Amino acid sequence: ATFGYLPGLKATPYDPAKAKALLTEAGIQPGQEITFSLHTESFGSLPSAPQVLEAIAGNLEAVGFKVTREPYDTAAYLAAWRSGKQPAVFYGPSSLPDDGGETLEGWFSSTAVWSSGYINVPEYDKVFKAQLGATDLKVREKMLQDWAKMEDERRMALPLFWCNTAYAVGPRVKSWHPAVSSAYHYNLNTMELAK
Repeated sequence: ATFGYLPGLKATPYDPAKAKALLTEAGIQPGQEITFSLHTESFGSLPSAPQVLEAIAGNLEAVGFKVTREPYDTAAYLAAWRSGKQPAVFYGPSSLPDDGGETLEGWFSSTAVWSSGYINVPEYDKVFKAQLGATDLKVREKMLQDWAKMEDERRMALPLFWCNTAYAVGPRVKSWHPAVSSAYHYNLNTMELAK
């Protein structure tokens, strides 16, 4: 439903067997106990949040984790975050615009608000400015799809974060810290990359 969406991009396949192998390689044995904090209320950008979160918990169990579900209503969830009591496995409610140009501006331009300008690719800025002036929707869509192809090849965005939320650990990230007294779950300015 996103304007400028590029069909045909290679998706990461659902492969529980490979996930189990990677976890074993990382020293995590089947039956590892984890808690998963679930937001129990739906909201505008994700009306089926409880069902989606239950599906994620089920996926964690499918790869060998023993999951203890910790349900939170909105007030308790945000209070826990703001008091610095972030769980190990959590869900960060948010949404993204359904227009590729808005995504490009907010995340991938050199003046992006959400990524704090850590992406600085002149070609991205050029596409962003050009698509603003495009009056033909097909032309604008093609511009955004060309940008999506560039990003798919370059992978400038950190794949371990979504809406300021760390959701995986990998060798690219040296350290990160949850945000405290903030509306956001994570402050990208405090992130340290390994390289």
